[in-house]
Amino acid sequence: MLILAWALWPLGSDTYYIDGVSVRLSEQDVNLRDVVWETPTPVFKESADDADFYDPAVSSDDQLMIFVKGRPREGADLYMARRNGEDWDDPEPLASINTDDDELGPALSRDGKWLFFYSNRAGGQGGYDLWASRRDTEDWGLPVNLGLSINTRYDEIDPSLYDKPETIVENSEAAASERPTAGLGWVIEHLYFASSRPTAGKEHIKPNWKGTARESLISRSDFNLFRAVNESATQTDLQFANAQVLDALNTSGDDAQPAITRRGDFLYFASNGRGSSSGFDLFRSRVFQGVFQPVEKLGNSVNTAANETDPTLLREGHQLLFSSDRNSGDFHYQLYQTVSREVFPFAEAPPES
Repeated sequence: MLILAWALWPLGSDTYYIDGVSVRLSEQDVNLRDVVWETPTPVFKESADDADFYDPAVSSDDQLMIFVKGRPREGADLYMARRNGEDWDDPEPLASINTDDDELGPALSRDGKWLFFYSNRAGGQGGYDLWASRRDTEDWGLPVNLGLSINTRYDEIDPSLYDKPETIVENSEAAASERPTAGLGWVIEHLYFASSRPTAGKEHIKPNWKGTARESLISRSDFNLFRAVNESATQTDLQFANAQVLDALNTSGDDAQPAITRRGDFLYFASNGRGSSSGFDLFRSRVFQGVFQPVEKLGNSVNTAANETDPTLLREGHQLLFSSDRNSGDFHYQLYQTVSREVFPFAEAPPES
């Protein structure tokens, strides 16, 4: 394989280190650094109850966090907390969005004007659907269902948004051009999410023997990752094309909880179908020229024998929030945070026996 790679390498070419977005440095101008995720710590160091906290989303200025408190089918609701130095203030319910049904999986647009989430509230296509609410004043507007291009009679969950600068279109007799214009804001370009709808080659599992003890415990297809393009060119409108399955990332297990970085260069997600024997772990794939690169596991400084789920990135990707049921005898999920740190190798003698 190495011989083939060498043979295909362009003769006389120069090597550059790039990030696929803005960095392009010649090999001789680069000093590579070793970076790892430090040991995660709880986001809320003390909790007044034993409720589950999970599904975090953070605003682009890193000052507002929205997450889920409570379990599905038991009144899961959205809560918000504001940053207070290096900590977070006490959470408060997002009353203008919450209902007697479940509200989960929040995702904020870059300008903070759109809040996406999923819910089993009335008015959907069946199961859990994706919804969106726009804030033009201090409060969130009436949520709207994202419609048949996104939602199905199966479950659609875990939205994540990638935004691009808003553009204006100039038409003239000489030329027609489209150019980014500073100050106009951001437009949602891509919506990532997960769905239990059957995909090509995977038939939906029929609930045989329903109503008897013979009924299978497994009565759904696995969750897969999807992406849809917003065809609207304005901040205030959503026109999603039909969602496309991300075959390059999906496995025979559950692949869900996508989180696209603000620069669009990495997609983080959770999966239990990539060789893990202990449940969900966190993974990521670099996005280069629109193509997903080989998936890599975040490593054992983040992943444990428990479940790690719901990744979200802040501080230019140097801080990671996620949820886990580690340190919990009854499988309660709590929010954790970790920061990438530069490290160096250090040889340490083993303790004397």
